[in-house]
Amino acid sequence: MITMIIRYRVKKEFVEEAKKRIRGFVTKVKDNEPEILVYESFQSEKDKQEFMNYMKFQTEEAEKFHRRTDYYRKFVEILYPLCEREPEFEKLVGFY
Repeated sequence: MITMIIRYRVKKEFVEEAKKRIRGFVTKVKDNEPEILVYESFQSEKDKQEFMNYMKFQTEEAEKFHRRTDYYRKFVEILYPLCEREPEFEKLVGFY
C-alpha cells in the first residue's frame, strides 16, 4: 500500500476556483480508480489558502495509473498556475 499527501497553497484570488476544480478531480478519481482506497482533499480551517490531498493506493501500479490518466494531467495543468508555489508531494510510511 502506498500512502501520500500533497500540500499546496492557492493564490488568494483563486481559492474558490481551486475548490471547484479539486471537487471535480476527486470525483473523477473516485469514479474511475477502484485501486485508490482513499482520496480526500482538505482545506485548512486556519488558512483558507492551504490545501492537502490525502491518498492511499492499493499498489504501486495503481499510483502509476493515476498519474497517467488524462484527468490527472489536466488537473495539474489547471491547478499549478493557481498555486503560489509548486505542490509538495510526500510519501508516508506506516510504523506499526
